[in-house]
Amino acid sequence: MGYKGWKPSQEIEGVPRTIGYFQEAAARMLQLPPDLMVDVQEHGNDAYGSLSMKYEGKPSGIRLYPHEGVVVFRHYFRRESTVRRSIEQGFVQAGRSAYAKASRRSKAFWVDVRGIFLTVADFTADKVGVGESAFYLDCILDPAIPVLHIEDGVWIVPGAPGDQVPVTIVGHNLMGSTNADFS
Repeated sequence: MGYKGWKPSQEIEGVPRTIGYFQEAAARMLQLPPDLMVDVQEHGNDAYGSLSMKYEGKPSGIRLYPHEGVVVFRHYFRRESTVRRSIEQGFVQAGRSAYAKASRRSKAFWVDVRGIFLTVADFTADKVGVGESAFYLDCILDPAIPVLHIEDGVWIVPGAPGDQVPVTIVGHNLMGSTNADFS
């Protein structure tokens, strides 16, 4: 599955990675060809319309984003326990999902674009396609960790499912904790 040379691991267990690993993953992702459509399926009228498109490679607009270690990124979570684990251990972990972009009529997937998806506080979970996600963590990344900008409000640290990137936590929305815990 996916473009040759970029094969995300099937494991989802957490794997702490070095900055060099993320730099290599970003370089590989940027070298992928843009928008290679490999499959189109028509569906009934589901939540994303009637068309599903699968791409290999990368979205054509993806580029390196110079965050310089000062941008406060937001990562959304579906489960409170995952946020708590990230807070306790000081990392954000990549899930299984590939990058997807939905419109009223279709949904497109880029199977080679995987890693830790990020946004900023201006973009709510529903604006970036996460849905009804109730939990988030605000963080700053080491300036040496490459961040790629995919589209307005969506960034990624390339990696495989389970990869963990260390972060400096600056806020969250969990009940029973305060953002002051991370000052």
